[in-house]
Amino acid sequence: MSPVQQSRQLKELADAILARKPPGSPLAFVHCSVEVDPVQLEKVIRQSSFGSLLLCRGASLSAPQSDYYPDLNLFASTQFLCAVELSAWGREYDKYRVDPKGPSVPPYRIKDYPGQKDWARQVDIRLWYSNGTEEACQVITLFGASDYRGLPQLSRDVIAPAYAETGYEGHNQKCPARTSARQVSEFLGIATNLFLGRSLGSPGAPELG
Repeated sequence: MSPVQQSRQLKELADAILARKPPGSPLAFVHCSVEVDPVQLEKVIRQSSFGSLLLCRGASLSAPQSDYYPDLNLFASTQFLCAVELSAWGREYDKYRVDPKGPSVPPYRIKDYPGQKDWARQVDIRLWYSNGTEEACQVITLFGASDYRGLPQLSRDVIAPAYAETGYEGHNQKCPARTSARQVSEFLGIATNLFLGRSLGSPGAPELG
């Protein structure tokens, strides 16, 4: 599929997940628990084309130690895997583009599209770990937007609730040098199967419904 088709497929999945928000919720995101064996899911992800985004088995889930970020004594091991979560985020914003008929250097001429909106969507697969005291999750994210010409982009983050404070946005982030069409397709296939409660099976990209 083309980058545009894969972006639309990401939006379709994200919108289906976002439809599960409670009525009247003002939030731009929703988290859904998934009934699946987390060890099986981790194996499927590691065997996928984007499996290298996961931390190595046994790697620490703690942030570099400081007064703000103590050691959690928690590791990316199947021993600690406890749950799976699927999340989505989305927003719309006014559409505008750089006018191709305008200057080729700043200041550019901006072309407005009154009444039209651009969109951005994100879907996360979250692997949760617990040692009975502390929790943390590895988050594999696919992000795309209508005003971005390339493929949706994959990334990894680690989030620990124990570190929650003003300004904390996760740690140990990683992005591939280049996200491929195969990686996007496999992520969408796995995430769609999780959302629909289907067997993980082959990580192709099934249709919703």
